[in-house]
Amino acid sequence: MPASRFNDGISVVVFFALLAAAGWSSGAEAGHATMGGVGLAIFFLREVGGGVVLGLCFGYVGYRALLSLNDHPLELMITLALAMFLYATSFWIGVSGPIGIVTAGLLIGNPGRKFAMSERTREHVDAFWSMIDEILNAVLFLLIGLEFLAVPTRPIVIVAALFAIPIVLTVRRVLAYYGIGETTVA
Repeated sequence: MPASRFNDGISVVVFFALLAAAGWSSGAEAGHATMGGVGLAIFFLREVGGGVVLGLCFGYVGYRALLSLNDHPLELMITLALAMFLYATSFWIGVSGPIGIVTAGLLIGNPGRKFAMSERTREHVDAFWSMIDEILNAVLFLLIGLEFLAVPTRPIVIVAALFAIPIVLTVRRVLAYYGIGETTVA
């Protein structure tokens, strides 16, 4: 699962880099896009590297806070505050929030669970974040479903969709067969 979350984070960074390259960005990344490939590489490294460093820093602070406590409601609130504050800070300093969150989550979710949380805390934290995951997935798929209402229902669009589905499935299968893509569906 962590690899798929890093893939998601990298995809967000690549998406914003492509927007900047296409001239559709008005943020800090727009300045890098005008420098061409080198500017985009700097943008990518700043976003990803900065997200990892920020995630490690915040994750370590969260780990130390969890290590000093033995109160499951407070520890649960620390994990929530860590995610919210890290994401807000990532926007403020211009690095990737998803990459930072994944990095901090790996730190809190592995050594943090093993050394800084009691069994009761682990149960509560797991139940809370599992519920949040389910809710956000439901909202995501609801929004995707609503997006179909905005797609024009002209015959050419329906025909294009009918051709695109088997093409995408075939390419995904070929990439998975040759070990290029992920073989699991998340």
